[in-house]
Amino acid sequence: MASTSQHLAWITLECHGWQPEGTEKGILPIYNQAHRILNTAEREQNLLYDGNTGDFPYVKTTSVYQYTCPDTVWQVKYIVIDIDDNLPGAWTNNWRTEDLQFEGMEYRRILNIKSNPARVAGSGNITPATFMFRGVNPGNTSSTFRRIAYKLPTEITSQRIQHECPSPAAEQTLMQATMSLIDAVNDHKKQLVVTEYIEDVLKPKYWAELDGGEQGVPSFCVKRRF
Repeated sequence: MASTSQHLAWITLECHGWQPEGTEKGILPIYNQAHRILNTAEREQNLLYDGNTGDFPYVKTTSVYQYTCPDTVWQVKYIVIDIDDNLPGAWTNNWRTEDLQFEGMEYRRILNIKSNPARVAGSGNITPATFMFRGVNPGNTSSTFRRIAYKLPTEITSQRIQHECPSPAAEQTLMQATMSLIDAVNDHKKQLVVTEYIEDVLKPKYWAELDGGEQGVPSFCVKRRF
């Protein structure tokens, strides 16, 4: 796998007058933007797990309603409990749940949840993702609620920070996206064309590369009576 610095060196060969870093015509911020565009998505490959258990991490709660996520989280998809767990007695009448199956595991999804994604400023400063228990108090827990969330891509603010592309094909897509964004800087009339190219061509190509291998998706269809 090529390093970030190698990518930037190769891009300079194609984009004349641009340099890997610098305040004028520096490639690194545009490379970081392309990396962010390609890797920010609600996809199974972007889910965050507890590496010690192979399951989604628990969220410690107290008697407050709103919670701030770690800076690795982009978006909270669900707050769940294990399928066999019960919400403590007095809570049951207030909570609303539905059954949820995720990668072969069964949970109960909590419906009383509102979430907001993390936001990244141009300077790289991150406003963390948050979620709120709507109108219900979770109480003091340490192993009741699990967080199913998507990761925030690594901010590449230096050539020493490695990109997150898992294969040569994905690396090529990242470089193509970067060079396309540079073309739009050089010619603003290309902005719409470049945006459509990244969204309609490069993103699907990149995600198809990431989705290879076993992802816990059923491979058969259930025949229905109708």
